[in-house]
Amino acid sequence: MNPTDSTSPRTHHEPAVGSDSLSNSSESLSANSSPTPPDRDASANDHATASPSTKTPFKVAEARPRDQGRGLARLDPADLEALGAAPGAVVEIVGTRRTVARAMPAYPEDRERRRVHLDATTRDNAGVALDDLVRVRVVPFTIAEKVGLVPLGDFPDDRDLQYLGARFDGLALIAGDLVRIRMIGGALREFEVRSVEPPGPVVVGPDSTLELQRPPSSSSSSRSRAGSPRVGDASDGHGHDDASDSGIWGFARSGGLGSPRRAAVWSSGSSSSSLGGGAARSSIPRRPRGGFSSSAGRGGRTVRYEDVGGLKRELNRIRELIELPLRHPEVFQRLGIDPPQGVLLHGPPGCGKTLIARAVAAESDAAFFAVNGPEIVHKFYGESEAHLRRIFDEAARSAPSIIFLDEIDAIAPKRENAVGEVEKRIVAQLLALMDGMNRRGRVLVLAATNLPNNLDPALRRPGRFDREIALPIPDREGRRDILDVHTRGMPLDDDVDLDQLAAITHGFVGADLEALCREAAMVRLRRLMPAIDFDSGALPYNQLKTLKIGMEDFQLALRDIEPSAIREVFVEVPEVSWADVGGLAEVRQRLIEAVEWPLRHPDLFASFQARPPRGILLHGPPGCGKTLIAKAIARESQANFIPVKGPALLSKYVGDSEKAVREVFRKARQAAPCILFFDEIDALVPTRGEGGGSDSQVAERVVGQFLAELDGIEDLGGVLVLAATNRVDRIDPALRRPGRFDLIVEVPAPNRDDRRAILAIGLRDMPLDPAVSLDELAEVSEGLTGADLRAVCHEAARRVIRRIVAQREAGSVATTTTLPKVARTDLLDAIAARKLDHASTAGSL
Repeated sequence: MNPTDSTSPRTHHEPAVGSDSLSNSSESLSANSSPTPPDRDASANDHATASPSTKTPFKVAEARPRDQGRGLARLDPADLEALGAAPGAVVEIVGTRRTVARAMPAYPEDRERRRVHLDATTRDNAGVALDDLVRVRVVPFTIAEKVGLVPLGDFPDDRDLQYLGARFDGLALIAGDLVRIRMIGGALREFEVRSVEPPGPVVVGPDSTLELQRPPSSSSSSRSRAGSPRVGDASDGHGHDDASDSGIWGFARSGGLGSPRRAAVWSSGSSSSSLGGGAARSSIPRRPRGGFSSSAGRGGRTVRYEDVGGLKRELNRIRELIELPLRHPEVFQRLGIDPPQGVLLHGPPGCGKTLIARAVAAESDAAFFAVNGPEIVHKFYGESEAHLRRIFDEAARSAPSIIFLDEIDAIAPKRENAVGEVEKRIVAQLLALMDGMNRRGRVLVLAATNLPNNLDPALRRPGRFDREIALPIPDREGRRDILDVHTRGMPLDDDVDLDQLAAITHGFVGADLEALCREAAMVRLRRLMPAIDFDSGALPYNQLKTLKIGMEDFQLALRDIEPSAIREVFVEVPEVSWADVGGLAEVRQRLIEAVEWPLRHPDLFASFQARPPRGILLHGPPGCGKTLIAKAIARESQANFIPVKGPALLSKYVGDSEKAVREVFRKARQAAPCILFFDEIDALVPTRGEGGGSDSQVAERVVGQFLAELDGIEDLGGVLVLAATNRVDRIDPALRRPGRFDLIVEVPAPNRDDRRAILAIGLRDMPLDPAVSLDELAEVSEGLTGADLRAVCHEAARRVIRRIVAQREAGSVATTTTLPKVARTDLLDAIAARKLDHASTAGSL
């Protein structure tokens, strides 16, 4: 945006509708008429002279996480054209209040006529919620000369002031707006726009001056939080004496980044009186009433719907069940039905249950009462039930209201399994309270647990918890949305590919991805440690400004972050690739088609209605590479890998073996897409009917459970079962049919070409004599398996080491002498020794 003459207000004309990009610093901004300052309160007849295109209201929809804090209003391109708005134009949004935003085309997948996508801050400024109706029209604007801001919270320090200028660049504002700026590190700072010069809608440009004012006494501004510096304090906490300045800081915009400076003249009175223009609004954000503070979440920040990534469908269902009964009860009265009384959220830890509750608290006009399950339990008789009654009574007095019971399994377990009488009484009291909610009016119970099957069954019926919503582990698209949320406040380098990160983080829930982003930042910080002066804590701002997190930081962080859903059974996948598997070209190709293609090309399988194999059985003689192939598949497919040793699941207690099988499959479903590898599966699922006694009965029950998991009513859901055995004849025949082990692959003993490839891999890192011929070695090693050939390579190396050690001990060779190489005779002798071992073993049998 070009600087303009500061002697008088400027107006500009909008360009035609064009590409989806905001006007940058080199482009001019314009409007079609001189500005007029709008009132903050919307009027019923404020559009009596509006054009026909502005009379039809727009429905409010949520913005993408990447648009948070950018002050954008995204609309369908056809609506932009009807409004006469070009990308980057300033539009007025009128709900119960007025605000302004920059108009932009909606993302292609979000386009729908008469819908406007607004972020949480813009919705607060307009006084509307999701699905409310607003009016939108193009308004003239000017480049701001001065913007008076009041920080709502701690006063920014010098370093923050340097960063703030760039974050305000291009924002459309009017007096009374709330602005939320995400600082370095992701923390949110809130500012109230106390005044703008010239009056009316303005856009912050390169030469705009942002003037930060200290908030007056707490009685003058309802936004001020406890602990904020006040005018009249002896010191402002930054080393400045209030005797010489009254708390107004100015910093001019220069080159897109503010450079802080003291204002030349400091007013001695109220900081807002010297600026004029626009009355301050007392309370813009719609804060939840009741006993829950939505800002008490991570980092002390308010959680909005846009902060919940990867759960769009589930969030829409929750909004339907919660907001519709509370905001429009007449619909249910007209239909003659009772609204839902309760909603139960369940899913694995870290999937976003409590985060959704925080978002509901921040977005809803209802009173919100949050209760952590264990807090209900008291030591005195009857206190626990009384506590519950007080919560429900207070919610009834504050209706419409929402009661959120977190970790409800702690206070409402199955009564038949309850150890003490306290738990049984609490469950009974909760049942009675939920049955009487119709008499309490518009009160809804929202509960969360990761152990839904531990709840008392009486709670899980219509009339109590009418709906149960399962929050799944996010898929690739969901992980991409979550990464957008957690990286939007991070300075990312250009090489960071969030799509690639989403593709390789199978099984990660939202909490895992947040930890991944945090660990990537810590990796980058460790590189910066030498530049930090720990005595003073100082770090040059120019160096801090250039600090960026790269793709390498994320890749290093992935080594330390593992999916929480499979943390109990997760093991690090060995660094084995297809390059480490010698020969077996046909086997390798079949496995690539069966394992990697469904993950990399799911659209093709969907188009042809082709179902990937549920199970793959590898069989062949010992040492032919079955386990090595499984390791390579896990590495190359980038799927979660859970190895299971068959005999480890067997237990002497009745039912424990079957339970162990169920638990393994449950963990695999949570971590899907996942490869579940059973080594030596013949020990786990032998042929039924052979043998006798209790051991045979246990084996038959395990086989039955395995069959049910592999091809039962419940779908595997992205789990591939990979098994290996050298006794395929011992496996129960019911497993060896299509639909269970669809693909049975024989891994044969290596042929001549395979042996040559295996020897080349085994000898590639050893100092080898040029006289060694791999073709000769492959020829003379007929009958040896892949494991034998790897043993031959190691034995040849040990023969060379044996000679060197003998010479050193005899003093006939210096330590620094060039090491000899593995000779042809060493390898031939090792092959002969291996064959002799095979012959002696066969003779003893």
